[in-house]
Amino acid sequence: IVRIELQLPVDQQAAAEEETKQVIEELAKLKYELQTNKPILPIISTLSDTRAWNDLLTDEYRRNDNVVYFNVSWLLSECYFYRMMHEIFVRSKYFQNFDQFFSIKKESFIHCLKPAENLAKHLLALSNHDDQPQSQESTFRFYTLHSLWGNKFDLSLSCGERKQHTVDDFVFNEELESKIIVNDLKRFWSYMQRLFHTDDNDKQTYRIDIILDNAGYELFTDFCWLEAMHTIGLLPRDKFTVHLHVKCMPWFVSDTMTNDIKWLMKYINDTPGISRDLKQLNERFNENFHNRH
Repeated sequence: IVRIELQLPVDQQAAAEEETKQVIEELAKLKYELQTNKPILPIISTLSDTRAWNDLLTDEYRRNDNVVYFNVSWLLSECYFYRMMHEIFVRSKYFQNFDQFFSIKKESFIHCLKPAENLAKHLLALSNHDDQPQSQESTFRFYTLHSLWGNKFDLSLSCGERKQHTVDDFVFNEELESKIIVNDLKRFWSYMQRLFHTDDNDKQTYRIDIILDNAGYELFTDFCWLEAMHTIGLLPRDKFTVHLHVKCMPWFVSDTMTNDIKWLMKYINDTPGISRDLKQLNERFNENFHNRH
């Protein structure tokens, strides 16, 4: 927050600097309340989710005589903390749309450019003729697993710490698949075949909703999965529309917001030295994002 440079007129900069101090104080207070196991109180806010939150808390108060941070489910406690953190910025004048995790989400992708370039090269090599069932299943398996391992970049699990990954970290092999505790990939493939098999005479358009998880490299692998499914004919562009769902506020450090998608595409497009394959794939992403998704 201290490092951010707000694009403001000169006559507003002093007020923004003063508000920065206030925001930091409120964040410190929120952190103290968490560390000292203070009560989880009803939310006072103008945001549309306030009623749902307070209904949830009311149910918790009925079940639990001591609703404090360390005496409720971890999910409730952590979600409440992120929600209250967002409230601090929403109530401000100059930080209402501020994403406090944006910089580390950007860095998490920049540190993975080499794996991204390799995956782009592999994806562009796919042929539109790779639409035979055996070839389709192999491609589906490959890109689904890459999307799965992209979750290694969930920054909430590493307290926001970034790790620079080498190319070998994301070359799929049997050793990685053996680490999956419950592997329903074959059942998933069978379901996909039934779900997305359409008759050539079927003129209906189908909708697919995808809930995005982490920004950065995982977001990139999710886009690669979609592009691969288009390429091998599993998701014909004229029969399927894809709706992407993102978070409306900074959430669990690395969760995807709309601005993360825009940044990813702009960064790949504008940055010198990025491979031609990655830039070409990014053009497809842009076309899909603006025209189809």
